[in-house]
Amino acid sequence: MVNEIEIGLFTAKPGRETFNSKDVLYKHRHKITSGPQKIRIVTSKRPLFAGVDPYNKYIDRNSDDNIVDVSGP
Repeated sequence: MVNEIEIGLFTAKPGRETFNSKDVLYKHRHKITSGPQKIRIVTSKRPLFAGVDPYNKYIDRNSDDNIVDVSGP
């Protein structure tokens, strides 16, 4: 099964009071299949948060895990 699901990269966490459109570095729908996936996205600024279905458009038992802090070098 293939679904197109939105992937987003942000400088602030969506849903917070201070979040606005300037915090969106990248937002695009990608074809996602079952099993492990690897998507590489290059942006001009370093994202602080990344999300799959970040705006919770799909029904999800735990929508709190759609966005994660980005860590690394």
